[in-house]
Amino acid sequence: MGMKAKPGFTLLELVMVLIILGILISLGEQVYFKTVERARQSEALKYLGQIRMALIRYYAEHAVWISSDAYFNSLDITPPDQSFARYFEFHLGDTPDTSIADVCYANRTSYQLTRDQPYVIGINRDGTIENTYAM
Repeated sequence: MGMKAKPGFTLLELVMVLIILGILISLGEQVYFKTVERARQSEALKYLGQIRMALIRYYAEHAVWISSDAYFNSLDITPPDQSFARYFEFHLGDTPDTSIADVCYANRTSYQLTRDQPYVIGINRDGTIENTYAM
């Protein structure tokens, strides 16, 4: 009498499925974090655009450009909420290395979930957006 094959999966087949699932999850995780970071950048650019327009309105009223964070409260915009402010610090004036953004810029601050390096996003008076990853 021969042995009947029992229905089911072998240990090797189950291990292979787990390995394939692990690879797919790790790839999906990278895509997810990059997508989340792009969304945060987009939100930062939107707020930088609002700061730029507020600076232009301030210039139209007072004939002087604000170039310091000390005057940030003089603008007619509301600051970003706390949940967003933990990812970026917004500043007025030139960046510390003065290579980008003669109006306002945002420093990326928190990197708990991403492996990205710190970077700066800036916007000039003419609306030109400039990025740099060297901080």
